Amino acid sequence: MNPLVGAALAAVAYESCVQWLERVERADVYAIAESDAIRRGLPLIVVGCPKWGLWHGHGSATLDIGHDQFWCRCPNPITAHLREVDREFKPKSVIIYSSHVLEHLVKEDAERAVAAMNKVSVAQYHVFPNKFSLSGWLAPDHKCWPVVTEGSSLAFQEKRWP
Repeated sequence: MNPLVGAALAAVAYESCVQWLERVERADVYAIAESDAIRRGLPLIVVGCPKWGLWHGHGSATLDIGHDQFWCRCPNPITAHLREVDREFKPKSVIIYSSHVLEHLVKEDAERAVAAMNKVSVAQYHVFPNKFSLSGWLAPDHKCWPVVTEGSSLAFQEKRWP
């Protein structure tokens, strides 16, 4: 076998495994967020329109900057930017779930978004691309790496090749 073909097949197999693990994580974290929202009697706000609802549900409402993508089928859309979510909800009134959203923001916008989410949410559940994901590194619209710090705070690192 041609070594380049072998390397390409290995990369595809590797990325397939990483993507499967991310898919499982999205579903698991969504289930935890949904259970928490039900237990507390609060709405679950999903940030970013889930593509056809394949990886997780839509929650009580879905907040996105646009719901005009052909794959967006959100039953209760809210059109707004995440950094202004505090204009959409009362303080400490919702549970927030985001999956593969924050890395699309530049660091400053991501920090503003977290500050806004902290104002309105009782709890937050976030899923990010795995740093070992080839597609996470190669996606041109991924602008930063969200990182969970000590005390479960979110911080952001500029996306740079290791």
